[in-house]
Amino acid sequence: MGAEVSILALVTTDKSRYLGGDPLAFLVKDEEEMEQLTFSLARALMADVVQLRTGECLVIKR
Repeated sequence: MGAEVSILALVTTDKSRYLGGDPLAFLVKDEEEMEQLTFSLARALMADVVQLRTGECLVIKR
């Protein structure tokens, strides 16, 4: 069995991908804001960041 991974947040600049709900979804204005918010959240939650090919970022907890 592998380790369980929880998605804590999705951060995106694409309005069509912002759905809200659980996990949290954050709509940001640009890449700079995405980087700042994503890494601040990860630091505060003691979590990791994964950047998807589509440009979105996930904050995950292993």
